[in-house]
Amino acid sequence: MIETTQHWHRSTQLPAYKQDIQNIKTLFNEGLKPVQLKEHVVFAKKHWRNLLEFAYLPLAELGENLTPLQRKTFINNIQEKIDEERDELNEQTFIARKKDRLEEQLEYYEQWLGKLNAEQKILIKLTNDKHQDSSELWLEYKQQRLNAAKQVFESENLTQSEFIEQLSTVIKERELYMSPELLKINDENLSLYVNLLNELNTTLSDKQRENVNERFDELIDTLDDIIEG
Repeated sequence: MIETTQHWHRSTQLPAYKQDIQNIKTLFNEGLKPVQLKEHVVFAKKHWRNLLEFAYLPLAELGENLTPLQRKTFINNIQEKIDEERDELNEQTFIARKKDRLEEQLEYYEQWLGKLNAEQKILIKLTNDKHQDSSELWLEYKQQRLNAAKQVFESENLTQSEFIEQLSTVIKERELYMSPELLKINDENLSLYVNLLNELNTTLSDKQRENVNERFDELIDTLDDIIEG
C-alpha cells in the first residue's frame, strides 16, 4: 500500500505541486492580486484532500485487518501525542505563544526575503497581533477525531463493510470533526495571511524579489530531483 501510494504521489501529485509553484512564481512576478493569491493558497490546500481521496480506502482496509493489540497501540500512541501537545500548550501563556509565533513568522519571512526592513517587520507584527490563536480548538478537533476512530476500533458488532465505511469517514472527512468556530477562524486567519503577502509585496526591494525567485527555483529543482529519482 505504501509503495503504491508513493508511486502515485510521485507520478501525479509532485508534478502538480511543481506546476502550482510555477504558477505562483508567475503571479508574483506579474503582480500579486489578493483574490488570485487566495485562490492559489486554497487550491494548494486541496492537494492534501487528493491524498486522502487516494489513500482513505486502503488505510481503512488496513485498519480493519489490525489485531486488537495493534488497534489499542495505535489509539494510545496518538492519544499520547495529543496529551503532550496539550501539556505544552498549558505550559505557555497566551502572550508567550504570541511572542513565539512572531519570532517564527519573522524567521520564516527572512528565509524567503532575506533581511527585513522596519516597515516589513511592522506589517508582520501587526498581522501577528490580529492572528487568532486556535490551538485549543485544534486540540479539540484532534481529540474528537481520535475518539471517533476509537469508537470504530472498539465496536464489536460492525460488519467488515460497516467498519471500513465508518473508518473511511474518520480518515477522509476531517472537517466533520472541526467546530464551526475553528472553521471560521481558519478562514479569517487565511485572509490575514493573504493580505500580509499582498502588503509585503509592495515593500520588496529588487534584492528581495530576487531572493523570492531563487526560493521558488530551489523548490522546483527539489521537486524535479524527487520526481526523477
